[in-house]
Amino acid sequence: LKEPGGKQDQYTAAYGGINLFQFNSDDAVLVRPVIMSAERRKELEGYLLLVFTGAERSSGSIHEVQDSTVRDHLEGYYRVRELAYRAHDLLSRGDFEELGRLVGENWGVKKTFAPSISNPDIDAIYEKGLRAGAIGGKLQGAGGGGFMLFLVHPSKKPDVIKALSD
Repeated sequence: LKEPGGKQDQYTAAYGGINLFQFNSDDAVLVRPVIMSAERRKELEGYLLLVFTGAERSSGSIHEVQDSTVRDHLEGYYRVRELAYRAHDLLSRGDFEELGRLVGENWGVKKTFAPSISNPDIDAIYEKGLRAGAIGGKLQGAGGGGFMLFLVHPSKKPDVIKALSD
């Protein structure tokens, strides 16, 4: 489509389910599904809370900035890759508490890739969610707006929903 950005969304749509995608330099893609029982998947769903930030944006401009500064953030990209492998293991084991912390760490790294990935309003939503009991979370997609996904213990969900209701 001649749009800047990755190809992970297309692979996610094509394969479905929960997968770890390894994109190799020779254009080969290794797909490692997360093996999870229906009961564990339902437990995971109980931890997920998707919140609209109230901001819409075009991801193209964010991706352009991000693409132009990749070399400046290589350590961050390597860290995000490590976190993806760790997330696969945590999902497979059903350790959703640790997964929540890991997703929060990922968000902290991702925000360093381009200034427009986050802003004070988005940071306030994230901090408010954590104060209300979320374990961790991150903005979905390129950043700059859209939806933030939190991992929240099911017993704390009502508190987080109430805190973010505005």
